[in-house]
Amino acid sequence: MTVHAVELGDLMREVNKWLALHPWVQGVLLAVVGAGVILLVSPGRSPLEALLRASSGAVGATAMLLLMRRRERRAISAASEEDYVSLDDRLRHGEVPESEEERAAMGRLVQDRLRKQRHRGWALAFLFLLFGSVTTLAAASGGVRQAVVLAVIATAFLTWLTWNSVHQHRLLVRMAGELPAAAGSASRSAS
Repeated sequence: MTVHAVELGDLMREVNKWLALHPWVQGVLLAVVGAGVILLVSPGRSPLEALLRASSGAVGATAMLLLMRRRERRAISAASEEDYVSLDDRLRHGEVPESEEERAAMGRLVQDRLRKQRHRGWALAFLFLLFGSVTTLAAASGGVRQAVVLAVIATAFLTWLTWNSVHQHRLLVRMAGELPAAAGSASRSAS
């Protein structure tokens, strides 16, 4: 790996942490991307109308994100938003914390997320069915352009979603195994 790749990786990690600390920016980006997709599927719409439609979805998605994060913070007893974001970032990169308290908090976060992932297979199957149905209905209604755009977006989104789900599950299972081992080695080195 080159020096530039490492610097870019560090930069992206800092950007991701900044975005995690500012969920309203995520909502704005979601509204802009959503408006772009609406304009791509239905090019005759006004940009303002597309932005308003996308904004309603972005507000709902941002509210759900904040609710999920508040529940996770409560589950792991994180003192602040910065503590939660830092712990989440280290979990995403597979880094085991040094302190016993942080390892315990990360262990609770891992267990909470594994519990939530119990039904991920059914949820993915539902999303495949949903996106397939919408694309099929668009094709049946005679909107070839809409059907093609929806098919491309659905394929890209579902491929990424499936890969991400498998990746996150493997990471959580690996971390669930590593956290107790790290706690044991830390207590042996302390004695």
